[in-house]
This record gives sequence, structure tokens and C-alpha cells, in this order.
Amino acid sequence: MDSLVFDENLAMISSEIEKAFNDYPFPEVMPEHVLLAILRQNCEIFSRLANLLSLKLGYLEGTVLRHLSGGCSNKNPDYSKAEWQNITDFIFIDADKIRTILGHEKLGVEHVFCSLSRVTGTLSFEILQDLAMHADLIAQAISVLHEDSKQAGTTLETRAHHDKSAEVKIDCSNEFGIDLTTLAAEAKLDPVIGRDEEIRRALNILARRTKNNPVLVGEAGVGKTAIAEGLAIKIAAGEVPVSLRGHRLISIDVGSLVAGTSMRGQFESRLKNLIDTATEAGRNTILFIDELHLLVGAGAIGDGALDAGNILKPYLARGLIRCLGATTISEYSRYIEKDPALARRFQKVMVKEPSPSQTLSILRGLRTKYESYHGVRIRDSALVAAAELSGRYLTDRKLPDKAVDLIDEAASRKGMELDSTPVELDAINEKMLHLELERASLEKDEETKNRQRLSEIDSLVDSLKSDSEKITSEWRQSREEHQKLGLLKKRMERLENEIAKAKRDRDFKKAAILERSLNDQDRIYKEVQESCESSKDFVSEEDIARLLSEWTGIPATNLEATETKRLLLLEQELNASVVGQDEALKAVAQSIRIARTGLASAERPIGSFLFAGPTGVGKTEVAKAVAKALFPGAKALIRLDMSEYFDKYTVSRLIGASPGYVGFEDGGQLTEAVRANPYSCILFDEIEKAHSDIYNILLQILDEGRLSDSRGRVVDFRNTVIILTSNVGADLRAETTSNKKNPRASNNSKGIDTLPPAFRDELQKVFKPELLNRIDEIVLFKPLNKKALNNIVELQLDELRGHLESSGYKLLVSSRAREHIADLCADTNYGARPIKRMIRNLIQVPISELILAGASELENKKKIEIDLLDGEITVAYSK
Repeated sequence: MDSLVFDENLAMISSEIEKAFNDYPFPEVMPEHVLLAILRQNCEIFSRLANLLSLKLGYLEGTVLRHLSGGCSNKNPDYSKAEWQNITDFIFIDADKIRTILGHEKLGVEHVFCSLSRVTGTLSFEILQDLAMHADLIAQAISVLHEDSKQAGTTLETRAHHDKSAEVKIDCSNEFGIDLTTLAAEAKLDPVIGRDEEIRRALNILARRTKNNPVLVGEAGVGKTAIAEGLAIKIAAGEVPVSLRGHRLISIDVGSLVAGTSMRGQFESRLKNLIDTATEAGRNTILFIDELHLLVGAGAIGDGALDAGNILKPYLARGLIRCLGATTISEYSRYIEKDPALARRFQKVMVKEPSPSQTLSILRGLRTKYESYHGVRIRDSALVAAAELSGRYLTDRKLPDKAVDLIDEAASRKGMELDSTPVELDAINEKMLHLELERASLEKDEETKNRQRLSEIDSLVDSLKSDSEKITSEWRQSREEHQKLGLLKKRMERLENEIAKAKRDRDFKKAAILERSLNDQDRIYKEVQESCESSKDFVSEEDIARLLSEWTGIPATNLEATETKRLLLLEQELNASVVGQDEALKAVAQSIRIARTGLASAERPIGSFLFAGPTGVGKTEVAKAVAKALFPGAKALIRLDMSEYFDKYTVSRLIGASPGYVGFEDGGQLTEAVRANPYSCILFDEIEKAHSDIYNILLQILDEGRLSDSRGRVVDFRNTVIILTSNVGADLRAETTSNKKNPRASNNSKGIDTLPPAFRDELQKVFKPELLNRIDEIVLFKPLNKKALNNIVELQLDELRGHLESSGYKLLVSSRAREHIADLCADTNYGARPIKRMIRNLIQVPISELILAGASELENKKKIEIDLLDGEITVAYSK
């Protein structure tokens, strides 16, 4: 060793070796002491070498320390008298050979490090091999660092010749992707919770010798990318099999790879360069390709050109590169499975949607991240509401993505409310502006009546100013508290990241100091938090419900606890709109309550009903009332007139025309309506008039709560109420209801077997048994009696009374007139439908003529009286 010429860095390493030997004494100076000294010295050229090799110095130092501390001697020998192991001397001799091969003048720490990875039979060799630090790779990196073009690709034994482009190959993965393991080491990735099984399965596949390419397959939003990030976190922490330690997980951006490759050969060159980077001996790069199906056809220009998938196939088959893919089930079937040669090179890992309880655990794990980012506090009840309500109402998306989106947007909104002017203050300022404009306009006039209005304006402005000052003061105080808590939260998060980094680098002294600082910050945070309990910086379950209401159109009251009261009072709400059908309304309400309390199958619609009976008895009105009670909104009722679907071709319009037919791109009339309004009541009016193919569509909806349209998209019907109306058996209804010997004739709640025999026979002639068996309730509507008709007349007159009152008139109707109108409709076979026509002819027409005839004398004639005189309806002004 005396004849070796050391450079400046290696000449100074002797003191570090002595220190390592004194800290971890052995009978002789071992190669591990030399390796620890190199790591502790951390000179510039070695730091550059480690960075080029993506070497995790903290993990490597920790591994060396564990081995040294486990076998060190209790004695404390004198370093000046200690002998060097023969193999330690040989490492320096071998390092000089490496220096000669590479053509360098002096022996440096980089050459010794390369020799440690080359000389077998030492613990240092095994440690570096576990990290995939092979001698050929290190030698090539050293050549790049020394910028020696002649030796840039020189290998120590049998490595093929490379030119100076090796430097580009080492870094090209960073040009087209992101190193997830680096982000994980810097604590910049979100925690991954509840995906241990999928991560373990992916690790098993990656550790295979060949075909070690897992592909994560699952619906959009179930967390495929999060699993890839979880893998990166495991690799960064060293919690992976030995064969995967020290690997990098690079997320490749296919768009960046393809961008700018308009000329033939440019894309292939880029991809080949990327593959060469991943296949360098010991390079140990795992490529993560999100949206894996994009590789099929990517980069192909013109006929016969190779796409990315075909270029990758041979490398994937021989196990030269490891690739982790992610795609949806439909895209995997459409693109990957169509190419069996590509599909067999990947091993499928199915990623299922987490349950609401698992989603809640995920949200709790992410809670701190979102609190710190938005500067707000999120209540646990808000997390529970996001998991449960999103799973129930956002049926077209998947957990946990939709629940995370709810929390993210709700927190964003709360933060914006605290930072920006309150809505109440904006409203007050706008009112004040209008009043100031009105005052300025009135002051220009000298009319006496304006003086009183000016006095009113002055008092209103004073009151509004007082309210404005109060709201402004509260808002500024709340904003200051919010900003203070936000700064403390971000400071604590930064300290947590620094502590994690210090522990990874085995700098426990620094970690202990930072932990004490974190405890102090946490104490201050809690003190400030206690003083801000009245602050409005909490995201609550009401905020989640309100946001979800905006997304879905369902009022927030229906999403919260008040829904239970609405369900208990459902009969009363329905009775307010429908008259004379108490038994039918009771059957409908009972069925809906069963579904809403979770006692019915969650995979079926909320309720399915067949309303049968004569025309004009309220079947359609009940459907409208149910839609209004359960789904308040203008589009809550989807009404389909079945007479329009009289043949199989028109029936196909419900789910969309078949491919190749006109209207294929438009979607189905039923499926598109439900996709736009998944919380609605669907009325199939006069179902018996449609073609029999309609029943095949209904079977799938009633049994599975879903329907596929012509383009293969699945539409969810689980949050709908299905109502079929029919006039079947209307002629028999009078006989069956008057049959006193049939005790089951009025029982509407126990299925088709309890229906009157004659009526049951008529139903079975029209409807298939499998359809009747899937309907929750077959409800028979009775003909309206005299009392019901009187009530309906009163409802219609109330509506007319409202129209007249808006014009300044008051309508008075005698009981005799009301009963007379009901009597005129009682003998017909059209139920209540003639009532509206009678009111129009007997009351509305005369009133309009009366108003027009006396238009010049209306100052004292504002009351109109409807009465019965000599069997005729009379309309006249009342005194």
C-alpha cells in the first residue's frame, strides 16, 4: 500500500478509519471500517457518485452500523497497534487496478468504493450487492464523473463498449418521469392505508425472475396510483425483499415521451434510451406506467410502425426490465387483452373498491394532510359523513376517490370562506349600495312623500352599518385565528418531515432535538386551538351534506337526520296531494320505509310498484307526490308514455340505438335521463300499451338495480323508485270490490296471490310471472267515492283561488256549488279527470267574462261569489 498514490480525499480518510475502528473495535481493521469511513467522510466526489447511482446513503450507513455493532469486541485495542486484515489490504490494491483500467492518475475514495463492491468474501460486498451496487455500474459512473470519454463505458471484466451518451442514459428516466422513491424518502407522498394485500401481491410479482411485471386493474378512483405510491414508500423505507432493495420506482409520463416525436424514429429512439437506462446492469429501475393502455399504439407513425407496446415486449418477456402498470377494467379488456402477447407478459392484480369503513380509515389517515394544506380543521363526523353519503348518493363514482374529493372541496370552501369576505357582509354592502342610490335619486325630487322614504332609508342604512361592523369584526378575528393555526400546522408538518429524514439518515441526535421542538409546537397549537373553539374553521358534516346537495341536486335536509321524520310522516305528505286512496298510499309508504331503513336489498331500487285501477283515480298523481316527497326538484319525475314504445325498435330507444343505427351516439332516453338524475321517480305510464320487449328491460332494473345502455355503460337505478301504471282489469274492479265474500280483495300488501281472482287472472294475461314476482307492491286503486270527489273539487278550487288572489280578487264558493260539481262527475267512468274540465267551463269561463265586462267598475268589486241557483252554477260579484 505504501507505493500507492492517494488523492487528497483518500489521504484524509485515515482519521475516519481510525474513528470507525475506535467506535466499533475488532481484532483487526476490516473492510466495513473502510466503508463506514467513506460514508462518514462524504467528500464531494463521493456525494456526486452516490447521487448519480441513486444510492441512499442513510440506509447504507445504517446497515453497516447494524453489522458492526452486532459483532464488535468488548475490548478497546489501540488503533496504532492494530493489524489490517489481509482482505482489507487487498481491497486497496484492487482499487489501484481499477484506477489503472479507468486511466486515472491518483487513487481516490471512489475507486476504493468500487473495489468494495468487487472483492468477494466480505460483508461489505454482500451489503452492496443487496443494494444492487455492482462494480461495473460503479466504474461506469466513476468514468462519467471524471468526464473521460475513452473510458466512459469501460467495464472491469466483460462489459460492452459505450460512448459518452451513458451520462444521458443514466438520467433520461428523470426527463420523462418522476422518481416516486425520492418523493417517498422526502415524505412528499400521501400515506397509503388499507392496501397491504395489493402491495404485497405486487411485491411478490416484482420479485419474480421473469415476467415480473404487475398491472393494477380496477375501476377509476379505487386507488391504483396510490398503491404504486405505497410501493415507493415501502422501497424507500427498505421494507421490501432483498432483491428489490435500493430500487427506484419511476413514474413514466407517456405524454412527455410521445410529445415532439413527429418524425419517424424519434419516439423509438427515446423509448430505447429509456429502456437502456432501466436495463443497465444493476440499474434496478422499476417503470410505473399509469394508464398502461396508452402504450398500445403510442408512437406509431404510418402503417407497419412499431408502437411502445411492441418495443417493450421482448424486454418484458426476458425480465430485463421491471414494469408496474395501472389501467381500468374496460381499458384492459379493450386494449391489453386484445394483444395476448402483451397481456401474458403482465400479471394482473385486481384492485377492488374499498368499503365505506375502509374509506373512513383512509380519510382519517389523510386528514392531517388536508388540514395542513387548507389551514382548517376537519371534524371526524365530517369524515364519517363523506364516506357514508358519497357511497350512498354518488353511485357513478368509486370510493375512496369521491369521498376524498368531498373532503378536499369542503375544506377548500371553508378555507376560502375564512380568507374572503363573508357572504352576509357582501349582501349587506349590496343593500347599502342600492339604498344610497335610491337616496341620491330621491333627493333630487321635492315631492313631500319622498321625505318619509328618505327618513326610512337613513334608519335602514344606520342599521345595516351596525350589522356590517359587527360581522366584519367577527370575521377578522376568526381569520386571524385561522391563519395562526394554519402557520402552526404547517410548521409542525415540516418538523415531522425533518424528523423522518433524520431517522432515515441515522442522525438520531438531530431527530431528538427536532422532536423536542415538535412537542413545543404541539403544545402551543393545542393552547391556541382551545382559545379558538368558537372559531368557524371546522369542516362539519353539515358542510359535507351541503356540498353533496350541490353536486346531486338533493336538498341537504334529505341527506341529514331529518330524513327520518320525513319518512315517518310520508303518508301525511302524500295525502296532501292525493285524495281517496288511503290504502294505496299506505302500501307505498310502508315499502319505501323498509327500503330506506336498510331492511330491503341494497342492490335493488328503493321501491317498485304496479298501480292498477280505472282511469282518473290518482295513479299518476301518486307517482308525482312520491317524487316530490322523496326527491324534491323539478326533474324528480321521469315520465315515460308507454304508448310511444309500441314495437321492438321504439323500445330500443330506452337504452339507445344499436351500433350502426341512427341515434347510436345520442344514448338511451331512459338511461341518459337516469344518468343525469340518479335520484328520481320513474313512471312507466300505461305499461300494457308498450311492446313486450319492455319487460326484459324492467327485469334487469327490478332485480339488479342496474341497466347497461347500448354503449356498454352501466346505469345505477338503486336510488330510484319504479312505478308502473296500468288500466288492466278496470272493468272488473267494481265487481271485485263489492264482493263481500272475498276478504282478501282489499289487501294490497301481500303479493299477487291475495288479489281478487278475476283481477289476478287479468294481470297474468298481460304481464309475465317473472315481472309480477319482482314488483314490491301491486296496488289496486279504488273508484273515487262522493267524499273523495268533493275533496278533489276543493283542491282544484283552491288552486283557482290562488290565481285570483294574485290579481287582487277573492273567491267565495258555496258548499252547494261544490257538491253540484262533484255530482256532475260522479256518474262518469273517467274518475276525477272531468272535474278540471267542469271547473273550467262552469267557473273559469264566466269569471273571465265577468272581469272583462266590468273592467271599468272594478274599484269596489273585488269579491266573486260562486253559488247554485235552480240547479245552475252562478257567478257574480259579492257585496
